[in-house]
Amino acid sequence: DSREFATGLSIEGLSSRRFSMRGAADYTRTTYAYDSIYSNSETRLSFVPRVAVSDGSVFFFEGALGFRNYLNPLELSAYDTIFAPGRSGKISKIDSAFKATNSSFSQYVLGLGFAQFIGERSVLGFVGSITRTPNLRAYITSAAVAAKKKKVRAAVQVADDEYTYDLDRITVFNTDRIFYDLDLSIDGSYEHRLYGSAYGPGGKVIPGEKGRKQNGYFLNVSLGKVIPLETPLMGVFRSVSLEGRMEYASVKASQTLYSYSASNLTATASLGF
Repeated sequence: DSREFATGLSIEGLSSRRFSMRGAADYTRTTYAYDSIYSNSETRLSFVPRVAVSDGSVFFFEGALGFRNYLNPLELSAYDTIFAPGRSGKISKIDSAFKATNSSFSQYVLGLGFAQFIGERSVLGFVGSITRTPNLRAYITSAAVAAKKKKVRAAVQVADDEYTYDLDRITVFNTDRIFYDLDLSIDGSYEHRLYGSAYGPGGKVIPGEKGRKQNGYFLNVSLGKVIPLETPLMGVFRSVSLEGRMEYASVKASQTLYSYSASNLTATASLGF
């Protein structure tokens, strides 16, 4: 059960035939009734300038700043019992309360892309980007502490969102309008992730929770067609869209638990106004 409120503002200007600029500001607030530690607010500022170096060649740049704050971060209280020296049999309880992790994150994104339009039916290009979180660390969502032979061991779970890792990504894409006016799109990506470590109350990395490294390859292929309706269906719908999509991913991580490969096939049909 969750609720989300989102609002945004954007402005775009075409100052010349070969240059345009878009700026945007977005705010999102998401709350969860039963998993309140995931409740958060986020503010994101972005700008995207585009430069046409010729009639068919376009460079585009991206810059963004993001700020996320978790509203109800997990808090953990650590308890211990000891026998006070010289007072055999008397038990003293030590109560040490602390927040498991900080809850405010920031990040910036820098990207560069190029698109080459080939005639009126094809475009080929690439996009490269880096995402950095200056205060990179894991956001802990649950913790279990067990004492064994006077040594305390902690097991934690961490959130897996875009603020918990640094990301390098490059994507190559191609879109063509082929026979029968079918739209064929293919894009392939490589990405490298470096996750933040989970820190305990003493400022040290929790054993087994050192940030992992992760490399992944992704491939997406889609084939679709938009069929305009000369007579609106039910007097409202003016087109039908059909699409088939294949997705493939292969990911290897320094912690083998997170290594995987997956493939997915989907078919969709939708009506357009």
